Amino acid sequence: MGKDIEAINPATGEKIRTYETATDKQISSTFSKARDAFKQWKDLSIDKRCGYLRNLRKEIVERKRGAGRSYQTGHGKTRRRSFDVRCSRYPDYDKILRREH
Repeated sequence: MGKDIEAINPATGEKIRTYETATDKQISSTFSKARDAFKQWKDLSIDKRCGYLRNLRKEIVERKRGAGRSYQTGHGKTRRRSFDVRCSRYPDYDKILRREH
């Protein structure tokens, strides 16, 4: 593994978590996997892609409160403010994609 990075709450100075950075080999492997995934993605029909995006949107909406709490802790915001800033709305990808096709 690479060097560790600490996440600190700027309001309290409290250490939130320590993250390990990736090695060059891990980064190279990740990019290789991303290229392979893109090759598969580009061959999918628009209906299949929309299905994946709908599922992604659903997952994001279900997790938005947790994301708000994470933002709150990491940025020293109140819970209400963190929810409003980062998590109150997500685009409806379904409508966006239907408009274009």
